[in-house]
Amino acid sequence: MRKAILILGLGKSGKAACELAISKEIQLVAIDEKKTPDLVEFASGMEGSTSRFFLGGDFPGRAKADLIVTSPGIPRNSRLAKFAEELKIPVVSELQFGASFAEKPILAVGGTNGKTTTTELCAHILNSLGIRASAAGNTGFPLSEAVIRESSYDVHVVEVSSFQLERSPGFRPSAAALLNISPDHMDRYSGFDEYEEVKFSLFKNIGPRRSVINASLLDPYRRHCGGGKPFVFSNRRLPGADAFPEDAAIHLKRTGRAFRAPIPEGLPGRHNAENISAALLLVKLFLGAKFRTMESKITDAISSFRLGRHRLELVLERDGIKYVNDSKATNPDSVLAALDLFGGEGNVRLILGGLDKDMDFSPILTRRRHIKKAYITGQCKEKLFNLLKKRIACALLRNFTDAVLSACEEAERGDVVLMSPACASMDEFRNYQERGEKFVEIINRRFSK
Repeated sequence: MRKAILILGLGKSGKAACELAISKEIQLVAIDEKKTPDLVEFASGMEGSTSRFFLGGDFPGRAKADLIVTSPGIPRNSRLAKFAEELKIPVVSELQFGASFAEKPILAVGGTNGKTTTTELCAHILNSLGIRASAAGNTGFPLSEAVIRESSYDVHVVEVSSFQLERSPGFRPSAAALLNISPDHMDRYSGFDEYEEVKFSLFKNIGPRRSVINASLLDPYRRHCGGGKPFVFSNRRLPGADAFPEDAAIHLKRTGRAFRAPIPEGLPGRHNAENISAALLLVKLFLGAKFRTMESKITDAISSFRLGRHRLELVLERDGIKYVNDSKATNPDSVLAALDLFGGEGNVRLILGGLDKDMDFSPILTRRRHIKKAYITGQCKEKLFNLLKKRIACALLRNFTDAVLSACEEAERGDVVLMSPACASMDEFRNYQERGEKFVEIINRRFSK
């Protein structure tokens, strides 16, 4: 049992780690460089004889702790990160800290895109079967918080980001799925190879028969994880694929009669077919032989699932024009999925831009036939504009609101006004949710007159 810990960062995951530590009677020191009213309120409510809080850049001279728990969003070169390094104390993520106290099984979902949808779908299926499942981790519901409430759950389905995996050498889920890997967060890593290595560390402590991967990742899986055959899903029928879409349904290979789940209208696109396949394989691994007896309920659960906010969200359709909120698209691959789904021949008015993560945006050009015009804003607007302007009609806008309004004013019947930014949101907003809500507000206000 840990005697004392140091918690770095008091976002959602840091606060949850504090609450879990106090519930386990662990002494703690918590530090955050900000001193906002909500942090002051949280600290005053939690501070006691076994817990101390330092806010606004006020660091302790020497923290007595045998473990450091760090929030995923802390940059490697930040003052907090350097402070932790100087202490020469083991550092783990909130993910691993929470998992170390979990008494219920953990099903983990990793990848660049689709993690939240797959996590929520997997949890939805299990809950529909009467198995109480949390949808935790990078979904915004920290695993530490789910563990505090563990008496309410039978299993934790956990979305796992690369930032969390960096400091989770002991993370050992009951089963895990890796959906895909495409360049993202290149401002955080030395290159794609390091990013890929971190993603595959999801399988570090489990064997292939508890691993689920995209067929496109088989070669790097062997390179990073060695031999053995994991469970494989694909976006089409392939030899050796355990799950794949065909004839508007997901087919699951197994002994005995075949399992077939129709793909619902609420989960459109090839990427969602992959998400359904991965979720089904995780559910199958968790249920084992019970899967056969629950097939009809599983099919019904998939049909009743609805995508979360800010991902391919149709906000409004008016006068033959669709307005789509895809604020969660924070990298180019997510934008490609949106263009594949909504794009016709030059019908998309695409709102792009935000905070650059040192990304290569050139893949967007592969879908240029779908784009009628790009409306570019944000911190990296010059980079995007210079890349796209020779092949796509573009407009540089002063801010996000101007970009949305400009796209709306120029839209014609048959167009799709698609806000799929390919960038992080923190140049103008606190997070992608706030950006998405702003888009919805602008659209609704425009048509409420």
